[in-house]
Amino acid sequence: MYLHPLIRSAVRLSLGLEQAFTVFALLMFTGAFEMQFKGGLRDLSYFAIYGASFCFILAHWKKCARGLFLGGKFPLILVLVAVASFFWSIEPPTTQKFARELVGTTLFALYFGTRYTYKEQLRLLGFTFGLAGFFCLLYGFGLRNYGVMSGVHGGAWRGIYRHKNAMATQVVLATAVFWVLAHSDIKKRWVAWLGFFLSVFLVFQTKSGGGRVGFLTVMMMVPILQGLRFRYGMVMYFLIVTVLSGGVAGTLFVDNLDAFFEALDKSPDLSGRVPLWKLMFPLMAQKPWLGYGFKSFWISWRGPSAVIWRNVRWRPLYGHNGFIDLTAELGFLGLGIFLIGFILTIKRGVSWIHYTRTAESLWPMMFITILILNNISETRLLVGNSMPWLLYVSISLWPPVQYADVGRQTELSPLAEGNEDEEPARSNR
Repeated sequence: MYLHPLIRSAVRLSLGLEQAFTVFALLMFTGAFEMQFKGGLRDLSYFAIYGASFCFILAHWKKCARGLFLGGKFPLILVLVAVASFFWSIEPPTTQKFARELVGTTLFALYFGTRYTYKEQLRLLGFTFGLAGFFCLLYGFGLRNYGVMSGVHGGAWRGIYRHKNAMATQVVLATAVFWVLAHSDIKKRWVAWLGFFLSVFLVFQTKSGGGRVGFLTVMMMVPILQGLRFRYGMVMYFLIVTVLSGGVAGTLFVDNLDAFFEALDKSPDLSGRVPLWKLMFPLMAQKPWLGYGFKSFWISWRGPSAVIWRNVRWRPLYGHNGFIDLTAELGFLGLGIFLIGFILTIKRGVSWIHYTRTAESLWPMMFITILILNNISETRLLVGNSMPWLLYVSISLWPPVQYADVGRQTELSPLAEGNEDEEPARSNR
C-alpha cells in the first residue's frame, strides 16, 4: 500500500513517540529514581501512564481483544479478586489504594503484551534495561552518596533504586533479556553482549546473595531449556526441577545461614526469614480461604503484623516470600488462582521452546525461573508499579505458539530492521 512520504513520516513519528512512552513507563515500573523523585510527582507520573495505557488499548482494541482471547486469563482474574477483597479487607482504604496501583500496572501490561510482538517486547526491554544499567553505573561510581548503601549494607550498590535487593531484581532480569537478544537475529549483537556483561557486573556489585544465586541458576537453566526442543523431554523436565530446587535451596541458604552472613555482607537480624514465616502461619490459619484483604496483612501495629513485630527484633514490612504473602492477603482462593495461571503459563512457555528454534522462545521460562527465585526470600507477586508483575502478565498473554506472529513487526515500526523502503507486514498481535 502506497503512502505519501509526509504521511509515512508522520506515522513513523507517532510510532516512535509511542515506543518512547513505553520505554519511559517500563523504566518507571523498575522503580528507577524512586529516592530522588517521590511523592506527588511520582504518583502523577504513574497515573499518567495508567491513563495513556488505557487510551492506547482503546486505539488498538482489536489487538487487545485478540490477545485477551488467545492469552492467559488467570492473572487478570487474580487482579479482580484483589480488587474484590475490598469487601472483606480488615483495612479497606489500604486495599483500595494498592488495588488501584495494581489495576493500573495490569492495564499497562495488557497494552505492552498485546500491542507489541514478542521480539519487539524484548527489544524495548533491552533498551530500558540498558538505560537503567548506564544510570546505575553512573550512580555507583560518580554519585556514591545516592548509588551506594551505608550502614549494615555498606558498600553494596543500589544504583538508581531504593535498595540493593531492588537493584538485584532488575539487573538479574536484565541479564536474561540481554542474553536472549545476544542470541537473536538483531544486527548489533555486540550491544546486547555489552549490556549482558554490564548487568553481570552490576549483579555482583549489589552484594545480594539472592541476586547471585538467581543469575547463576538462570544461566544453568539455559542449556536445559534448550534441551526441551529434542525428544528426551522427560530428562529435561527432571533437570529443570533439579536446577530449580537447587536454586531455591541456594536462595534460602544464603539468606538464612549465619555462616554465610559475613561472606555476603548480611545481618542475621535482617535476613532471618524462617522465624518470620513461622509466626505468620498461625495468623494465616485464622482466615485461610479469603485472607485479610489485599495489602491488609502488613499494616504496622493496626493489623496482624503487630503480633509479628512484638516477637521479632526487627520491623518487617512484608513477609519476604511472595507465595506466603499472597496466601495471607487473598487466602487459598488467591493462591489457587495464581497457581493455575502459573502452571498454564509454564506449559505455554515450554511449548514455545519445543516448537520454535528462536532464542526469544526461551524468555518466558527464563523469566519464570527468576520469578520463582525472587519470591522465595522477597515478595514480588501481585505488586503494583513493579516490573515482575508487569512482565508476568505480559508473558501470560503470549498466544499459543500456533497462533504466534513469528518474526512480524509492528506496522512501520522504528524497531523494524528490514528495508525501510518496503512496508513491513502488519501484525495482528
